[in-house]
Amino acid sequence: MQKEIFINVTQHERRVAILENKKIEEFYIERPYETKNLVGNVYKGRVDSVLPGMGAAFVNIGLGKNGFLYVSDVVPDFPGYDRLLEESAAEEETPRQKQRSYPSISELLKKGDETLVQVVKEPIGTKGARLTTHISIPGRFLVLMPFDNHIGLSKRIESREERDRIRKILESLKLPKEMGFIVRTAAQGASERDFSRESRYLLNLWQHIKGRAKRAKPPCLLHEEYDIVLRVTRDMFTNDVSRFEIDSRNEFRRISHFLRILAPQLRQCLRLYGERAPLFEKYDIEKQIEKIYNRIVQLKSGG
Repeated sequence: MQKEIFINVTQHERRVAILENKKIEEFYIERPYETKNLVGNVYKGRVDSVLPGMGAAFVNIGLGKNGFLYVSDVVPDFPGYDRLLEESAAEEETPRQKQRSYPSISELLKKGDETLVQVVKEPIGTKGARLTTHISIPGRFLVLMPFDNHIGLSKRIESREERDRIRKILESLKLPKEMGFIVRTAAQGASERDFSRESRYLLNLWQHIKGRAKRAKPPCLLHEEYDIVLRVTRDMFTNDVSRFEIDSRNEFRRISHFLRILAPQLRQCLRLYGERAPLFEKYDIEKQIEKIYNRIVQLKSGG
């Protein structure tokens, strides 16, 4: 199966087409000037109000609307959390089962507190963004969880031999014990060098975020999730992609620099398109996109 990625960049939008055997399998459009993706962004915020009845706090992260932070989304890293959780659970315990319960949000946060948060859900209407303090920084093969300390593997990695191989590699890397990692599905077949390079990259990125957090006054954006171009490069540009072509010189350089750090072996498949004919017309992608928006779709069965 031949897999290819094409990206068309204009002043107003970026279009991504992922082809398998010359047919569009996935298609994405991002218009930076219309909407801005906030999910994944990390902020240093200030607690504006605490609502014990709702089990939540509103946090000012500088977006106009305060973000919403549930008690269940607060990392248990403050003194006495375990004691509070045990006491709360004991009070709620029933003869049938133990129900997981949380201490009051007012015992965790106070108005005026500063906290690091990450957006997990976009603002909708009058509601602000949903936040969490369970921060995670994704890479190609790994997801770094700075406030967790366990190693997890994607359930889609089904082979026991592969899971054991990956665990042995991670043990050999001697990763920080106070931090956790999740191994993504794309890590199947990745080498020890791949894991080593990416773990160093993610740890350095987290140190950079922490450094900014120490100097910044809330509300402040500390880390912005990648746009569609770098997200596709990180998540979909894998070893089974035979061609990755883009028609913007600036974006080509940005991707090349990104790959130099993350996956240098893939740079040989990256190409800058420079012909006169538009990229999507050259590879018959434009016509396929038009069919997507047709009111009538012809099925292979003839229907």
